[in-house]
Amino acid sequence: MNPIKLRTFLFAAMLAFLSNGYAGLVNDEPDSLLIALAHVKTDKERASTQLEIGIFYLKQRKFTEALSYLENAAEIVEDLDDLELKATVFYRLGELYYEIDQGLRAIDSFTAALKIQDGLDAREKLEVYNMMGIIYLVFDEGEKGIEYFNQALLFKAEAEEISGRTYEYLYNNKGITFANLGLLDSAMANHNRCLTIRLQGEENYGIGQSYNNLGTVFFDDENYDSALFYFKKGLGYRNRMDMPPPSSIQESEVNIAKALIELGRGLEAKPILESIEREVQIVPNPTIELRLHELLLRLYGDLKDYKNAYKYSIKFYELKDSVFGIEQREELIRVNLNSKYAEQKLQDSLINAEQIKLDEIRETKEKEIRDQKAHTSKLVMIGLIVALGLMLGIVILVYRNYRSKKRASEEILAQKNEVEKQRDRVQEEKQIADEQREIAQDQKMELELIHQEITDSINYAQRIQNAILPSAESIAKILQKHFVLYLPKAVVAGDFYWIREEGDRVYFAAADCTGHGVPGALVSVVCSNALNRTIEEFKLSDPGEILDKTTDLLIEAFVQSNQNVKDGMDISLCCFNKKTNTYSFAGANNPLYIVKPKTAALDLSDEVIQNERNYLVEIRGDRQSIGYQENRKKFSTHVVPVNVGDMIYSFTDGFPDQFGGIRGKKYKYKQLKQFLINIADNSEDEQIIHLQKEFGKWKGDLEQVDDVCILGVRV
Repeated sequence: MNPIKLRTFLFAAMLAFLSNGYAGLVNDEPDSLLIALAHVKTDKERASTQLEIGIFYLKQRKFTEALSYLENAAEIVEDLDDLELKATVFYRLGELYYEIDQGLRAIDSFTAALKIQDGLDAREKLEVYNMMGIIYLVFDEGEKGIEYFNQALLFKAEAEEISGRTYEYLYNNKGITFANLGLLDSAMANHNRCLTIRLQGEENYGIGQSYNNLGTVFFDDENYDSALFYFKKGLGYRNRMDMPPPSSIQESEVNIAKALIELGRGLEAKPILESIEREVQIVPNPTIELRLHELLLRLYGDLKDYKNAYKYSIKFYELKDSVFGIEQREELIRVNLNSKYAEQKLQDSLINAEQIKLDEIRETKEKEIRDQKAHTSKLVMIGLIVALGLMLGIVILVYRNYRSKKRASEEILAQKNEVEKQRDRVQEEKQIADEQREIAQDQKMELELIHQEITDSINYAQRIQNAILPSAESIAKILQKHFVLYLPKAVVAGDFYWIREEGDRVYFAAADCTGHGVPGALVSVVCSNALNRTIEEFKLSDPGEILDKTTDLLIEAFVQSNQNVKDGMDISLCCFNKKTNTYSFAGANNPLYIVKPKTAALDLSDEVIQNERNYLVEIRGDRQSIGYQENRKKFSTHVVPVNVGDMIYSFTDGFPDQFGGIRGKKYKYKQLKQFLINIADNSEDEQIIHLQKEFGKWKGDLEQVDDVCILGVRV
């Protein structure tokens, strides 16, 4: 992780965290507690008093004194039954370790506190998970950090009731973590959510920070115009404060200059950077100065002013070396991960250092002796080899003369025998060839007959499967604006699409049955028939109930065969009620994607995908198939939030599972989401053309691995 980015994040996150304060602190002076500590009678009283003294020193940032009292309290509570006191001690001890950059110990203490059921209230749990998320972020374990920030958010509502705060900085922390992971869409969504809360509170510093973070995301995405806009907006809010911290103003101005330089507007950035340079000469700020000199080096290089470029390159690298002491603070947490190993290694090296030197001297002398002996032995060996070579040459000449005479007589005899064998072999081979020719002719005729029978069977299976698929005319009449991309792997497929109109309700779905080819087609006929029966015979209308009944019918059909058949179906089923103008959805392993314009109201989540115009919302189905399940559950029905003009996509896994591209990897769902959100504004006919081209381009010369079915419907 870039040290400057890390410091920026830690400043923002730590400021938000430390602003919480410490609830239930002791008096301003610990004198009374120190007196009380000398007169306590029980271990519980002793632990409680030492805890309060440790909290006082922690508040005063006197970490050495706080560490002594809190570690003593932790030793005492290990043998006590007071779980609430024990949880509080471990919580405060972890908080202290966090402050002094002992990340590993902080995580151990926090984990011990969280293991005690009901030991911490919601506010304390939120703060613990937030600090653990920050620690893992510093460890360059961003994914783990996101998990802990999400855990903190679970307690947000209850914590707000306790403290009266909003804890919006959790979204800010998640946004920065997603940006460091390169997940810029998720970073943008979380920063926007944080900004929305801060705008309601009208807290200028936090609003400025959010705008600055949004600018950083756009900058990382190389969208420098938008980055410049948000950097300037962040500076405006920071200037609204009564006494803004100079470092925050300088940070915004450095960011603005950075964006101007990337846009090729270095002459506009120059006076900004020169003004900051004059300020830091009065009040030094190594972090700002480091970024300032780096940008001036870049600026003068672009302007071909190599004299000043050289001057600021000297300043930049000199300051970078001096700032190393500042950067060590972030590095301390990472060092803690291997501290035990490093200490042991150092101890061993000190104990054995002298012995190692002696061994090296002895080994050098022994090597010299070995080399001398090896050289002498080499000369002797060469002499022996030459003598043996001469003797061997003489023996070889005699032996070769003998062998040549013997070989001549043997060759004459062998030639005679070979002529006789070849005569016999020619006759046998002619007879075998005639027999094989007759066998091959018979096999060819038999294979042609078998091939014709298989082809006829597959073609008939195709006609049967086509009978269960709705015609293009009926689909257009029911769904109107739509498209169907149907690419079977073979002549027949395990995938099928299902559209049905029953009264005021319209149902449409893309389904994936077990297997492909003829076996998959057979299962698809059974599954399509089961779906029709749920509506015709059992009069069901709720999507979840339809999938439950379809599962019953499928199990019943396969059980009657007296075979252990576990084939089934994954499906994404959507229902439109024309009377109430509402959509509902149920899925078996397959999700439903909805693309909506950004003008629509939307509750942003971590999984949302967006571009400049649209959002893509994923509604996940239940994680079970239609068919036999050992731990079967009822399928859930979801209300689908759609408006006129939205695009709904129901699909199977054939497209995202296709191998291809430069490295021959899977296309994957994330790339499919991005492609759909980019083409959603096109007409339905254009969308199917784009999808066909994308699939063909990705697959290239590789084999299609599965059936493909995508059903798109315009609301």
